[in-house]
Amino acid sequence: MDPHRYALGDGRTCLSEVVANAVRHSTAPDLPLMLIGEADGSLFAAVKDTARTVPMTPATADGPLAEDGRGLEVLGALADGWGFDRTRSGKWVWFRVRHPRSDTAEGQVAA
Repeated sequence: MDPHRYALGDGRTCLSEVVANAVRHSTAPDLPLMLIGEADGSLFAAVKDTARTVPMTPATADGPLAEDGRGLEVLGALADGWGFDRTRSGKWVWFRVRHPRSDTAEGQVAA
């Protein structure tokens, strides 16, 4: 897996959101992270936290001016799929984003 292939765009934004949520809601000193480049060109990522709460979009009083609470909305808008799997010690929150494969060499523009 070429890590640079997934360094930009929707995958980076989604990863930032799930890691930020895990840091905010977990009490663990370490947060396991899984990144898998799949054969179809998609990226599967998951982060484990110790929070037993179910991920849900909060109802914020500030509405469109709120400074937080939008992570799952962003994830839902950018990821091709996301979800969570409970464990005995918390949960894994995961997402998948597709990236188109290119037949052109890196740095070249297709005609």
